Amino acid sequence: MKFNEIFSEFEAGKPIRRKSWPLNRRISNKENLSLCNFDYSADDWEVWEESPYDELLEEMRKMGVGCHIDETYSLCVGSADISVFDMVSAYNTFPSKGVYVTPIFVTRIEDRYGNLLGEFHNPKREALGEHTAFLMANLMQGVVNSGTGVRLRAKYGLKGEIAGKTGTTNNQSDGWFIGYTPKLTAGVWVGAEDRSIHFE
Repeated sequence: MKFNEIFSEFEAGKPIRRKSWPLNRRISNKENLSLCNFDYSADDWEVWEESPYDELLEEMRKMGVGCHIDETYSLCVGSADISVFDMVSAYNTFPSKGVYVTPIFVTRIEDRYGNLLGEFHNPKREALGEHTAFLMANLMQGVVNSGTGVRLRAKYGLKGEIAGKTGTTNNQSDGWFIGYTPKLTAGVWVGAEDRSIHFE
């Protein structure tokens, strides 16, 4: 399965618009959205100045981030301390067409004879518009195809549809990769509780 099969109703080559923020290029199967230019107006900045955290925090909560988040301007560049569990479940919203699926560890319990004793289902809710999920999936494919995650292709030879995001914190105290295919989402964190420990 490919990402463009998941998001089949978004046709390649058509311009995509969100509110007053148009993408100035058309999307094709060969181009990545990260090459596009975003045109933000002064009105958009005024909205950010009036309520800089409310909308972002609301979106993070919808995507399953349940930990405490400090309300700071740096929040938009990833300054919050978020667990791998919350990050992976939030990122899974993108390949799930904008639907947040609550992670569960046990889906079925059977006795030794195969009799079903219990079955459990993941609660789901819409967190993002499908259009936004499509844009994010497309953007993060660029990270793996030609960005900071390109080693997955160049060094390790991974094929197929892969998207993801790398990240580091100040002085490289933490290293992250959250990645997904159309069927699987996974995350890796390297770091230590003591922030003075870092990697070179």
